[in-house]
Amino acid sequence: MIIDLTNVEESEGEKLPYLQRAGKILLKVTKVREGGITKNGNKILKVFFKSREGELYIEEIVMTIDSMWRLKTLTKALKMPNVVDTDQMIDRFVFGNFTQENYTRNDGTVGQKVVSKSWEPSELTNTLTETPKVNVAPSIEVDTSETIPF
Repeated sequence: MIIDLTNVEESEGEKLPYLQRAGKILLKVTKVREGGITKNGNKILKVFFKSREGELYIEEIVMTIDSMWRLKTLTKALKMPNVVDTDQMIDRFVFGNFTQENYTRNDGTVGQKVVSKSWEPSELTNTLTETPKVNVAPSIEVDTSETIPF
């Protein structure tokens, strides 16, 4: 058996507890990664958050046209421009509004999970301006008939 650990990060100490409470909670973005591919072949974006209490929350966004609104809502609350560099999301703060919902596990038992319902801006995060567009200089015609004396 061959196991490829190329893109696996080593543990940075203790494993953080997952967020398990409802309410409006201040979170900090700690990491943004591609999170694999769905059965339908769509990419998944994973945004990792940490609360002040040290709880971990992971928001998974399937990258389809129909779910781009979820990413737009989050980036707007993070005070980011329309053109998003996901690396710029790191270390930004946001309030998440969470509820607890029941779900059925594979074995038929009922479990509870925390689900984000909305995002709100935090005063701890500044507003990023639009990514500047690069202007390309017009091409210049060069007269090659002249000899340059050097």
